[in-house]
Amino acid sequence: MKIGQALLKNGLLSQTELDTALIEQKKTKERFGDIVIKMGFVSSNKMAPFLASFFNIPFVDIKNIYKAIKPDAVALIPEEMARRFTILPLALEDKLLTIAMFDPLDVVAEDTVKIKTGYKVKARVAIEQDLHEAIEYCYHQLPRLKENIDDYVSSELQPGKTEESEKLRIQASDPPVVKYVNSLIVQALNSDASDIHLQPKQDKVELRFRIDGVLYDMDAPPK
Repeated sequence: MKIGQALLKNGLLSQTELDTALIEQKKTKERFGDIVIKMGFVSSNKMAPFLASFFNIPFVDIKNIYKAIKPDAVALIPEEMARRFTILPLALEDKLLTIAMFDPLDVVAEDTVKIKTGYKVKARVAIEQDLHEAIEYCYHQLPRLKENIDDYVSSELQPGKTEESEKLRIQASDPPVVKYVNSLIVQALNSDASDIHLQPKQDKVELRFRIDGVLYDMDAPPK
């Protein structure tokens, strides 16, 4: 069954809209799905889950998960590529990269990701507008939060100054510390924080999140 007939059968398109879109397709040679969205017959919010079902590809509600995507996964695809194809890396497991995309038929996008990353690609369908929001968040707010922490570490652990600072530098690269930093970034993202503030004291480190312009005290990092 063709997409147009399937949309009609599922009540997402009327017969008149179907006929109008088919006439437009003959003129422009555009893909049918793009035409019905452009003409306002079907919203992208409804088209995404429909396409996932039609092509038997899992649908992902990107709005509920993008704040938990690990920075390492985001870094696998450059921002320019993510925006050009409206895609977002979700996770890498056993050399298989899972990506969210609106158009499951975009073979060029999948092939480009494969060539760029060197990994096999598994697609998930997501709502287009939600993908734009997720891309903006992951490529702008996430790096800014990570930069806050990196700046703190750089300022506090100057190389070669003292034996104590070198000891702290080595400790900062330990897996538990790296894991805590990653969890801290995720916590900040989930709180809609724009900045992370770390203030060293004599016996502890004060942690604050800036949310809507206001600094809030958070639980201190473990010693």
